[in-house]
Amino acid sequence: MSKRRLTVLGATGSIGASTLDVVGRHPDRFEVVALTGHRRLDVLIEQCQHHRPRYAVVANDVDRRYVTEQLSGNNTEVLAGAQALEDVSAMPEVDTVMAAIVGAAGLPPTLAAVRAGKRVLLANKEALVMAGSLFIGEVRRCQATLLPIDSEHNAVFQSLPDRFVGNLGGMGVSRILLTASGGPFRVTPMEQLVSVTPDQACAHPNWSMGRKISVDSATMMNKGLEVIEARWLFEVEPSESRWSSIRKASSTRSCSTWMAPCSLSLATRICARRLRTPWPIRNALMPAYHRLTCLPLPISISNDRRYSVFLVWLWLIRLWNRVAMRLPY
Repeated sequence: MSKRRLTVLGATGSIGASTLDVVGRHPDRFEVVALTGHRRLDVLIEQCQHHRPRYAVVANDVDRRYVTEQLSGNNTEVLAGAQALEDVSAMPEVDTVMAAIVGAAGLPPTLAAVRAGKRVLLANKEALVMAGSLFIGEVRRCQATLLPIDSEHNAVFQSLPDRFVGNLGGMGVSRILLTASGGPFRVTPMEQLVSVTPDQACAHPNWSMGRKISVDSATMMNKGLEVIEARWLFEVEPSESRWSSIRKASSTRSCSTWMAPCSLSLATRICARRLRTPWPIRNALMPAYHRLTCLPLPISISNDRRYSVFLVWLWLIRLWNRVAMRLPY
């Protein structure tokens, strides 16, 4: 099997670091061609020393000179600027691009990767929030492959048929459900919200995340962005689906409901990036304990015996979920 050749946009962030962790665990499957970083230059330098990419991209010439000095003898060419981001996303020797730059800055290089027909692992939801129609149109026109990395959308993607092409109803899916933990202010009375602080907003009860995403989570703004992202990824109108539900434990990331009486429920936070990177041979790297959480759950039970079997089945799946959250990544 030939190696996947990667550009990681936003390598110094949490998603970029997780991606490189997967790459480091499977050197026979992946080769890093380019890494990009904005502020955390020392992290980028360390990543370049470990993975030895051909290119590294930073924000400006001052940063370029500093990183070049630190990487002397490393055979990594250091580039700078927005155009360099687009160049390393579209270069012929790259076949897969992890799009993990936060905010509007991530749209141009991600769009460049799409227009070059790359396999794009999309962690930048702003690309679809800002330019969903344009972005999806370019994916189709250029025959790029778009795979969602955001855990909720990743879970929906896994539960859909392998050859899903945008027609949920035609594939037998009646709705999709995105879950939300509710963040640190889930049970805070409305009158107290006026006095909360940024540090309180960043103290998420379930996850350790960057400050922007933590604040977006605390205000539920992030879930609004995810609704827009899902609308474009799965081509479904908000009026046709139940979009969000509060789940304090965050064990279930999202769910799809089929026209037949069943649902597929997935807890994918642990290995969303681990799963998407080797797609479509995802079973090769997905742990057996995680596959057990992807079982259809019947919601119509007609007799006591079947109901008892269903309860045992559900208990076993919940047990596996708990075990999965405690096993090493």
